[in-house]
Amino acid sequence: MANLPETDSFDAGVYQIETTDAVIGGAGGKSNASAINLANRTNYLKKRIEGLLTKSVAGSSNVNLTATEANNAILEFTGALTASINVVVPSGQTRSWIAINNTTGNYQLTVKTSGGVGTKVAQGERTALFTDGTNVFDVPISAKIAKVIKRQIITASGTYAPSAGMLYCEVELVGGGGGGGSAFGVPGNVSAGSGGGGGGYSRKLYSAAQIGASASVVIGAAGLGGAAGQNNGGMGGNSSFTPLGGGSTLLCNGGNLGYYGSTSTTVARNINGIASISGSSGGDINIPGQQSGWGLLLGTSSHAISGRGGDSFFGIGGQESQEGSPGNAGSGYGSGGGGGAATSTSTAGGNGRPGVCVITEFCSE
Repeated sequence: MANLPETDSFDAGVYQIETTDAVIGGAGGKSNASAINLANRTNYLKKRIEGLLTKSVAGSSNVNLTATEANNAILEFTGALTASINVVVPSGQTRSWIAINNTTGNYQLTVKTSGGVGTKVAQGERTALFTDGTNVFDVPISAKIAKVIKRQIITASGTYAPSAGMLYCEVELVGGGGGGGSAFGVPGNVSAGSGGGGGGYSRKLYSAAQIGASASVVIGAAGLGGAAGQNNGGMGGNSSFTPLGGGSTLLCNGGNLGYYGSTSTTVARNINGIASISGSSGGDINIPGQQSGWGLLLGTSSHAISGRGGDSFFGIGGQESQEGSPGNAGSGYGSGGGGGAATSTSTAGGNGRPGVCVITEFCSE
């Protein structure tokens, strides 16, 4: 006795044996036509529920799936990509898949029909897809919903290791703040240093695949205030975040230094200038650090007000000082120190504050 043949294609209807049909047995016999049609339908449904297609799409060319290949429930794509490609599925029929992108090469893979809009499947991701016969859409999978939010605050250079089940993370980075300039004291004169600038800020959302196994983190050091005398403050250190998974690198420049204040009986502001704006790059949002304030001299030789330190996204710059007072340190992360103000005795500038990296993780566990 032979088994009935099974394929994943079938007739439009289940065959009904007519009274005029000859009764012919066997696996392909007319008397078994109804059973064969039902078996084919069952085989088709089994593939749509549990069928797995593992297909290499390596290279730079688009890949067309046959109708038989597209009948599988799970589509796993492998191989090293050398360019972004499309995986083209047959059009004209509604269906759904679980798509698994196990390719390498840091290029995009899009599943689409020949004439419709497609959906990108990120490397390392499993995505539920649905087609209405023309366009391909993604469908949220409950396993990809973040159930736990965790936060890591990194204040020293090192390595970021994602928490278990991390799906996405938002990284915020700030450069170190610049140090305020000193003020030079001479009897009968006043002077005021300018403040140090605030560090730049950057924010970006990464997927787990973009982060990879870890990321290198550099935290910008604080710029020190200029020592009492004719000394500028120190530059704030640059902060950076570099994922191993190929996501973009964040770079936040440190705040610029504050300048020392020269003595004068008439000048209305610090002739050596102020700390300029520090920039940032690589993020979805990039915000420069605030420039510092001028050191101001009021009247002939009576009053001096130092320059305020520049703010950062996570910190407030050191406040102004009056004559005879050293510069105030910044507060928070990445803020600049205030300048010193002097009459007969020199004063130091205020210290800036170091940078920081704040990582908010969206995890499945």
